Amino acid sequence: MFRRAFANFAEVGATPVVLLVLGLALLLPSCSRQKPDDEPDKDEATAGVREETEQHLRQAQRAFDRQRYPEALEHLDKANGLRPRSAALHLRLARVARLLGDFQKADEHLRRYKDLQGQTEEEQLEHLMLRAQTGEVEKVYRELWQYVEDKRPEASMVLQALSYGFLEQQLYAPAKKCLTEWRKLDPDNIQGLVCEGWFLDRDGGGSPEAHKNYARALELDPSRTDIRLRLARSYLAQQNDRKAIEHFKKVLDQQPDNAEAQLGLAQATRNLGKGKEAKAMLRRFLEEHPNNATALRELGMTAMEEQDYPQAEEWLQQVLKQQPNDAVVMHNLIHCLRRLGRQAESAEYERRMKQINQDARRLDDLIRNKLVVKPFDPELNYEIGVIYDRLGEETQAAQWFARALKHDPNHQKALKAAVKYLEKAGDKERAQELRERITEKE
Repeated sequence: MFRRAFANFAEVGATPVVLLVLGLALLLPSCSRQKPDDEPDKDEATAGVREETEQHLRQAQRAFDRQRYPEALEHLDKANGLRPRSAALHLRLARVARLLGDFQKADEHLRRYKDLQGQTEEEQLEHLMLRAQTGEVEKVYRELWQYVEDKRPEASMVLQALSYGFLEQQLYAPAKKCLTEWRKLDPDNIQGLVCEGWFLDRDGGGSPEAHKNYARALELDPSRTDIRLRLARSYLAQQNDRKAIEHFKKVLDQQPDNAEAQLGLAQATRNLGKGKEAKAMLRRFLEEHPNNATALRELGMTAMEEQDYPQAEEWLQQVLKQQPNDAVVMHNLIHCLRRLGRQAESAEYERRMKQINQDARRLDDLIRNKLVVKPFDPELNYEIGVIYDRLGEETQAAQWFARALKHDPNHQKALKAAVKYLEKAGDKERAQELRERITEKE
C-alpha cells in the first residue's frame, strides 16, 4: 500500500491522487509577499509574454483553489516555460507534483528552487512534507506536528502530508489522528472528505460513513468524475445497484471511454439479474481491455449463474493466473469444480483458500490492533512482511521487512528475508551489506 494509498484518493488525469485545498497565499502569493525572483525575467521580450505568464498563473491558482491539481500543473508548467528562473514557480511546481504523487519531479523542482533562492523556511517545510509522503513520516512527524500545535496557516497542508504518509505506511492510528484534525480544521475540504472516505472504507465493504463523505464531496464539486466513481462504487458495494448504475452512467456521459465506469455498469447490471445484457457488455469491454481480471471474474460468475460450469471454470482459472491468491474467485472455482465432479481439485483449492483467509484475518488483526499498541515492535513488522510475502505481495513484504530492520537493524529473520528480496531484485551490493550482519546460521 506504500503507493496504493495515493492511487486511492488522488487524481492524475484519470487517476485521482490529490488531497488538499490550499489558500491563495499557498499557491500564488499576494503582491505583498512577492519575491524579487517572481519579477518577469529580463529576457521576456514583450508585454504580451508577461501577460501570458500572469494569465497562466491566475488560471493555475483558480484550478488549485478548486483542487484541480492536474489542471493547475498544466498552467504552472506553461508559466515556467515562460519564466524558468522564477524560484517561487519551482516551489509551487514542487508542491503540485508532490500532491500528484510525482515525488521525483517534486524533488527536482525543490532542488531548482534552492539553487535559485537558497534555503528558506518554505523550502524546508516543503521538503519535510515530501519526506513524510515518501516513507519517512515517523522521522519528520514531530517537526511537522508543531505547525498544527501552533495553529500555523500551513497546518491543513501539513495534516494532508502526514495523513498520506501514515496511510502509505499502514499506520492507521496516527493516520486517523491526522485525518480527524484535518477534517476538523477544514471540514469542507473535498480531498479531505475523499481521503477520510477511503480510510473508512479501506476494506471495500461499502461503509455508510464513507458513502456520506463521497456524497458531500460531490455536492461541493458535481463535475468531479473521480468522486462520482467512488460514490458509484460505494453504492455497488452496498448492493444498491440502481443508484450505482445511475452514477456510472453519469460518468460515462462525461467520459464515454472510462473503463472503470464501463466495468462498474456491467457489474451492477449483472447484480440486477440481467446476465445476458451484462455478458454482452463484458465481452465488449474485454475487446478493448484483454485479460482484465475483474471482467473475467464477472464473466465467470455469469457463466455459473447460467450453470455453464465448464465455461465458468475457464474464466475463473484465467483470473487466478493473474491473481493466484484471490479468495473470492477461489471460492467460486471450488463450487464450480464440485459441480463438475472434480472433488480432489476442489479440496486442494479449499485448502489454499483456508490459508489465504487465515492470513487475511491475521494481517488485519496485526495492522488494526497489534501494531497500534506496539508500532515499533520489529517482530510484528516482520510477521506482517511474512504474511504479505506468502500472499504474493513482494513489494509490500519488502517494505515491512525494512520497517522491522529500522526498529532492530540486527533482526536476523528480517535480514535474511531482506537479502532474499534484494538478490531477486538484482541489488547484490546492498544484499551483501545486509548478509554481513547475519550471525545466525540456517
